[in-house]
Amino acid sequence: MKKRQCPIEQESKKEALGELSALAPTNLIEVYFGDESGFWQNPVIARAWQFRGEEIRLVPEKRGRLSVFGLLNTDCEGKFWASEKTIKTEFVIDCLEEWLTQKNEKPRVLVLDNARIHRSKKMRAKLAE
Repeated sequence: MKKRQCPIEQESKKEALGELSALAPTNLIEVYFGDESGFWQNPVIARAWQFRGEEIRLVPEKRGRLSVFGLLNTDCEGKFWASEKTIKTEFVIDCLEEWLTQKNEKPRVLVLDNARIHRSKKMRAKLAE
């Protein structure tokens, strides 16, 4: 991805992130980093030990996938949401709206990566509000 980014824009973002990181310890702002991940709830069984000539059958239980969206600040305090469905833009927007309704005394800055759902038309329209 870095190869496709404009070097000037990339350097500008790096500087902005450095400034935000420097402001966070002063307690003037709170910087949160947001991202999503997914976890399969069934284990992967690659190998097992058995005696020579003995056959063992390991039957994994089929379970679903757990998707998580989370926000974590520089003090390792966070807010997390889970879903059994794939995370889409609408889910992230709902999570962010809930997060924004919580009272906070300091301005909050949210840093997201360049994931497709963070750059979608729906997300850009919501962020413009």
